[in-house]
Amino acid sequence: MTTQPFHLDPDVEHILQEVAKDPRSSLLRVERPKIIRGLTEREPSVGVATAGLTTAERHLVQTRRAETAYALRALCLYELLTDVRAQHLFSRQGAASVEHLSAIASQMRDNWTADKTSHVRDLGSDADAAWLAIERGVKHRNGVLQLGAAAQCLEPTNFERLYFAAWMILEGQPRSAIGMLLRIASAPETSVMRSVAGTNLGLAYYEVGDFARSRAWYRSASLVSPDYFPCAVGRFILSLQLGDREDALSSAGSVEDLATNNVDELTWLIDAQHRRRRSFQVNLTKGGRDLLPRLRDALGPASRRLVNAVE
Repeated sequence: MTTQPFHLDPDVEHILQEVAKDPRSSLLRVERPKIIRGLTEREPSVGVATAGLTTAERHLVQTRRAETAYALRALCLYELLTDVRAQHLFSRQGAASVEHLSAIASQMRDNWTADKTSHVRDLGSDADAAWLAIERGVKHRNGVLQLGAAAQCLEPTNFERLYFAAWMILEGQPRSAIGMLLRIASAPETSVMRSVAGTNLGLAYYEVGDFARSRAWYRSASLVSPDYFPCAVGRFILSLQLGDREDALSSAGSVEDLATNNVDELTWLIDAQHRRRRSFQVNLTKGGRDLLPRLRDALGPASRRLVNAVE
């Protein structure tokens, strides 16, 4: 292209102007490419990185995305807790009730229906994926994956990864779950997240038959969060299975301390261990067989109930 200024002859310019005024003329008219029409005629949307937003506007957009992601994560957890396969697999300690999670989902749908335009505008290109996940997520075959992926687009956290890993364990893919849980454990946001990831790693390694690593992760999680009951129970059961008297007595002490104020959780954990009784007996080491009868009298009532559940 030339860098010289372009000068149009006045007579030629006048002729072109007359032609342009004639509605029957197509000389100076061209069909807009469809891609341009699509870009200029689509509904407006914004994002937190959109230029020109005031601080207040940016906060509103971020809040909408965060609230939607929170509701999607609540639906993820609802899917897991109501899955019959997870009934005796994942602890309920600290988890919201199914009724509360269902209420969050209903409120989200009501808010979206009442003001769909604002949701579409503030969620931008992620709006379609979020709504599809909401509509199809509950009781859908891959509901956890759809809901978690949509939440991750809006506000990435380790909770989605944790739910993905839990779903993989349910699907019989503990090795895939281990890879994801190790990434969470390497950079947890809180000590609670570290202990929950560690507990799930203990479960996942147990599922693949690596009992030494399973016990190590249960122990690590129990040291981070001593009041998280599933860690103490997992550590205690694995110590019995491997025949480690010292660790079994130490973790049994934690079980007795926690059982005092967690009766319902203890009942759930005993039932969960009873359902894994066959696996415990098949994988019980010689040291574990020798330890069990000698250790019984040294245990408290809660620990003895757990032993009875797996014997």
